[in-house]
Amino acid sequence: MVQYINYSYVPLELQTPMVLTVSFAWIIVLSFWSLIARKKLFKS
Repeated sequence: MVQYINYSYVPLELQTPMVLTVSFAWIIVLSFWSLIARKKLFKS
């Protein structure tokens, strides 16, 4: 549901497969970065 709401506010010129792929990859990168930082935080 949240993804649908976010997607509905994106302009049509940004609703291309390339932009969606890059956005998805960016979310994955941020997620891994967050997990790594959390592991380092709890290690020390």
